[in-house]
Amino acid sequence: MLRRELNLLNHIVYFPIFVYLIAFVSLIFVKNLLIVEVLIVPLISWWTVWAVNEYIQDYNFDLLSTYPNLHLKYNYWRIFTLSIFHFLVLTLVLLIFYSNNFISLWIQYTCQILVFSGFSLLLLILIKNVEATLCIIIIYIVGEWFGLSKIIIWYHAFYFYSDPAPISLIIDKAILNALVGWGGFVLFHYIMKLRIKGFF
Repeated sequence: MLRRELNLLNHIVYFPIFVYLIAFVSLIFVKNLLIVEVLIVPLISWWTVWAVNEYIQDYNFDLLSTYPNLHLKYNYWRIFTLSIFHFLVLTLVLLIFYSNNFISLWIQYTCQILVFSGFSLLLLILIKNVEATLCIIIIYIVGEWFGLSKIIIWYHAFYFYSDPAPISLIIDKAILNALVGWGGFVLFHYIMKLRIKGFF
């Protein structure tokens, strides 16, 4: 099933693999969690957006003929199957480089993935343009990195910890990230259903 799904997608979805390789090499020489937080975590949402976009035709949001079922839950399982690969990459990175702090880091990054994926899908369904969606995510990451968030008020999903932090320091924001991310998914789901039914 996974092989069939990969064949349906545009080759550009494989771009994250090259970034993962760069991140792996970088972590060998510089053990800094910012590499994981700024490169690997957003790329998982990048994959999710491209996977959804490839299932949608000509930005008209009509389902492709390859959609096996009009029930959205089945199509979400297809996307989830593809996304497992990226979670495995994240898990592998953490086990290799940060096995002593695996649980707290996995909770932290999984909740961040929910934020980026939920927000990215919501943007995609609203503006109907995958490139613009990804540009907004990149602008957000760069803005957070350079402290533009002090000028422009927006939600802060990043921790920017260069070393592992105990669960007590990350759990509050992790829960908030998870809630914000699931909120994005829920809004995406209902807007997608409305588009499929031709409401707007």
